Amino acid sequence: MYLERFIKDSAPQLEEFGRYAIILKDVDEFTKRITRAVKKQGYQATCGPVSYRDLKLNGGPAKTGHHVTIKEGLLHDISDLHLKRDAFIKMSKYSYQNEWRVALCRGTKDTSACSLKIGNIRDIAYCVERDKLIDSIEMLFQTR
Repeated sequence: MYLERFIKDSAPQLEEFGRYAIILKDVDEFTKRITRAVKKQGYQATCGPVSYRDLKLNGGPAKTGHHVTIKEGLLHDISDLHLKRDAFIKMSKYSYQNEWRVALCRGTKDTSACSLKIGNIRDIAYCVERDKLIDSIEMLFQTR
């Protein structure tokens, strides 16, 4: 089964997420609850899956890391530099994460953590231990 192979192949990386996982039984209802909470708090938001891409520089692969390469002797004015950071794009090396994100716009340039209270979701989701993830997902697909 593809799903079981995927989870077993991803097991080492899954450990970085912690001991538990949340399985959503109704993504549409989850999205509706997020939307209601966002409106209630006066924010704006967008939700969706993350896209994973290889980084490119001048058409070729780019080195990853926190660095900039410039040519010696050139003057660089970075006062007008505007970096575009898309909340839904990550490097392909993280594709095993298969993330689904919520990006909030709070009307400020604040990037600190923010809690969004959407209420109890036990009717549309359940928590499982990471070690029981395969069995839980298979059970979910059998009941559909």
